[in-house]
Amino acid sequence: MKYLLPIIFRYASLVLQFLVVVLVTRRLEQDEAGIYFMLFGIINATYFMFGAGLPDGLVRFVAHADARERKDEIRSMVVRASLISAGLAAVMVVAGAAAGILAGGGGLVTPGVVAATAAWWLCYGITFFAAQLLVATQRASLGAFYFYPAMNISLFVTSVPYLLFAAAPSLQGTLVAAAGGGLLCAGAASLSACRSVRVYPRSTVEAPMAPVFQLGLSIGSSRVLQSCLYWIPVWGVGLWHGAAEAALFATASRLNVAIAAVMAAIRFTIRPTVVHLAAQSDWTGIGREGQRTATLATLTSLVALAGTVTLGPTMIALVFGEAYRSAAWILAVLLVGTLGESVGGAVDEILKMTDRAGLVLRLLIATVAVEALLVWATGSAAPIVAAVVQAGLFVAMYAIMLVTVWRQNGAWVGASPSLAAIRSVFRR
Repeated sequence: MKYLLPIIFRYASLVLQFLVVVLVTRRLEQDEAGIYFMLFGIINATYFMFGAGLPDGLVRFVAHADARERKDEIRSMVVRASLISAGLAAVMVVAGAAAGILAGGGGLVTPGVVAATAAWWLCYGITFFAAQLLVATQRASLGAFYFYPAMNISLFVTSVPYLLFAAAPSLQGTLVAAAGGGLLCAGAASLSACRSVRVYPRSTVEAPMAPVFQLGLSIGSSRVLQSCLYWIPVWGVGLWHGAAEAALFATASRLNVAIAAVMAAIRFTIRPTVVHLAAQSDWTGIGREGQRTATLATLTSLVALAGTVTLGPTMIALVFGEAYRSAAWILAVLLVGTLGESVGGAVDEILKMTDRAGLVLRLLIATVAVEALLVWATGSAAPIVAAVVQAGLFVAMYAIMLVTVWRQNGAWVGASPSLAAIRSVFRR
């Protein structure tokens, strides 16, 4: 049950997000939809840096102070983190808005569009801060609710009526509606977080914030990099080929992320088992569990890839509109990368849970840098080339991690084609 609620919340969030994506592609002009997705990508990739990592750092240090009965430090720590985060967020919003206005976007990125985007980003950041604070104060289920579906529920409540009933929905109107939903979510999350912190006593004791920054910045950076892997090709296609092509790529990318999220949830459940087995130096057991998880993920990816190749063009045209039919072939290529990730299974989590999180972060930094370089270098080629770049790098990244575990620990934790491994998937 501890892990079931976050997984349910994640899938509920994806369903709501999918419905909004369908309406955006159906009701906005294709170039407007492309700008919408590119702006949403910026929000989705960077809101983790609200407070420069302080929300992530609070999860550990608030919980640590609580566990050690140093409750007099907690309220002061939260207040100081809130003030610092508010100041940093203000600077980020002003800088981002100025950059957006200067960059323009073929006349579509007006000051009104930039303002609505900045407001939406701020709402995401506030919600993230509040959700992490709820997790830190032992209200993990409520934190998971705000972190996953709450924002999309709010988005659904405000954006869907606008997109459905407006006579001629516009990009700016859609973003304003989204920001309105974000404001509802941020307000509710903030109230919940305030109630959660009130139980701790007021005090003049001040815990040092530097360690909170250091840990949080590392975790936040990792979150941003992971998200950028999916959005860099969308941005690149938009810059080189225009917003309409970006809409096609983003539609395929969002569908790919929905499938990859299933893999992420499957891998998520192995973490406690890995920690337990690693404490006993049982790499045979880790290998067995890793193979089982990876094989299940791989079978699921293969089904998704086969379905995309056979039915993808027809289904995507039916759901998103005829103009998006070619997104099916971009999705098929992206799913090759998801297949590579699935073969790797929980290898990244295994490395993180066995004191090699730094290795995963360095590999992630290198992969993002290479992806950005290759997407830019091949920008003049067809957009599907950007999909090939992303898929190839995912395969390479997970292959490197698998080989690392194999060489250092003598355990194969990836998918196995053996009948025994496949049968093990359907046990328990």
